[in-house]
Amino acid sequence: AVAAAAAALLGSGPAALRETDSLEVLKKLLGNLAKSPGEAKFRRIRVGNAKISKALSCPGAEALLLAVGFQRGDDSLEVPQSCADGQVAVAAQAALRALGVREPFLLAGQ
Repeated sequence: AVAAAAAALLGSGPAALRETDSLEVLKKLLGNLAKSPGEAKFRRIRVGNAKISKALSCPGAEALLLAVGFQRGDDSLEVPQSCADGQVAVAAQAALRALGVREPFLLAGQ
């Protein structure tokens, strides 16, 4: 699911990705989650935030977060507390790799 969502996102083309800032926003969100999966502030994304909403408008963006373990709520995407921190970190790292982020970035905070 991660690979398919990443492929859909990257297939949107450079113009759409640049216009929506999807890659940068997702890399930031996933990077924070990979480094600190136990921190509640990184396990919840307010979809009403203008920058987040714009980034998620790109095809595959929300699907990528859902594949990592986020679940859709009324006004947010949230990783349930029932998901183990290690499992969440591994999923976020897999998503970052699918987006072309190199490993040293992932390990920098550990």
